[in-house]
Amino acid sequence: MRLFITLAGALSAILAVLLLLPFSQSSDQLDARVEGDVLVLVWTGPIDPPMANALSTTVRKHRSSTSKVLLNLDSPGGSVLEGEDVINVLERVKRSHQLFTHVGTDSECLSMCVPIYLSGTHRSAASTSVFMFHEAYAVDPAGNPIFEFSGDKRAASSIFFHRFFRRSEMDQQWADKLEIEMIAGEVWKTGRELQRERSNIVLQVRNDALVN
Repeated sequence: MRLFITLAGALSAILAVLLLLPFSQSSDQLDARVEGDVLVLVWTGPIDPPMANALSTTVRKHRSSTSKVLLNLDSPGGSVLEGEDVINVLERVKRSHQLFTHVGTDSECLSMCVPIYLSGTHRSAASTSVFMFHEAYAVDPAGNPIFEFSGDKRAASSIFFHRFFRRSEMDQQWADKLEIEMIAGEVWKTGRELQRERSNIVLQVRNDALVN
């Protein structure tokens, strides 16, 4: 079955199948601990269910005893739908808590992980952390690509880029360059490079995810 995508009116259909990396079922990969008034959350693995539910449940459990949430990410990316649910959870978190996001030493934040990372008000990363950006693509339930024409991919990528990057705190001049570079292929950056290039993605480089 062909998937026909237009820039206007098909966003919900696209998000229903759009993946930034091949989909893989994963178990709950959330570790949580409380340090003083900080709820430390560590997610390792794909952006797949039950990430949003696990984050929401854990935050609710510790809501009254903490004032800050630190989310450490190490992820190859995953489902756009789940990622959007995670972002919605984090937006609710910010109504009552300070939200810190961090990518640690030799950790990665690829594809759909990046919009989640951008949800943090305070964003730090280790100098050796790795971030990756690339155009979106869709797969069918068996994991096979279903964009038959380049225009389909370009339209979906444009929608994704504007939904998650143009509306973020990313520096928009830097985003202009990124959008062009993504057409040619994957864009890889270290945490140090993102800070030096003034992308406004990584606000502080530090190897330890300390919250003041």
